[in-house]
Amino acid sequence: MLCLYRLPLGARLRKEVAYFNIHGITRDIELHYNICWFVAASHALHPDINNYKSRIADAIKLFFQFHDQEYILKDGPMSKRYKQQQQQYAGFNQATDLDKYQSVFKLNVFTYEFDGQPYSKSNEFIADKDCINVHILVVPLTIDDDVEVHAMFIKDFDLVVGGKLCEKCNQKLFSLHSRNYQRDFERHMLKCQGPISKKKVRLDYTPVVQSRETRSQNSQINGQINTLRPRKRGKTKDKN
Repeated sequence: MLCLYRLPLGARLRKEVAYFNIHGITRDIELHYNICWFVAASHALHPDINNYKSRIADAIKLFFQFHDQEYILKDGPMSKRYKQQQQQYAGFNQATDLDKYQSVFKLNVFTYEFDGQPYSKSNEFIADKDCINVHILVVPLTIDDDVEVHAMFIKDFDLVVGGKLCEKCNQKLFSLHSRNYQRDFERHMLKCQGPISKKKVRLDYTPVVQSRETRSQNSQINGQINTLRPRKRGKTKDKN
């Protein structure tokens, strides 16, 4: 006889993520349906809901709204048609569903993944400056080869990433452990203009001390070879 058990969500999460859930740093509800993205949307759109059942009902309502259907909450069990639709839902696909998700719910989505320590931003999707910003922690449930990805609403962002993020542009992160944190943060807030439409291109990191050969190779890769100009006695020097 073969017995199959579905482990509770807490047992399938990384210990750091489980800690976030236990201490209220992230918000999440374990359900039998793959609607975690709609639970996150519910937390972002309706933060005043403080009842477990009401939160689930709101997430289900958003799920059907996303699929262009109207769901009317009634007392008693859910109809068979609605239940089957949720059971058959394969899950949220960021590649194909995110644009509609942002458009329907008027959200700017910022996703974060574990990359060493602490968690770092993996993507940002700014639909409009006037939309609500929602920060979502995307974590794999790696129990077997078929990796299931789970989305969790980030309530206390600073504790997840280990820093203070500018709420205007959602770009600049300040270390809470820096002795100049308050000064740097206030200076940035005075000049910050909000979300930027075009990201800066991040170049390869180049150490200060390098051999001439290594410096030349990095300059070729980064398209900066013409910043090296020959000088007297065959030496080279930066243009700047």
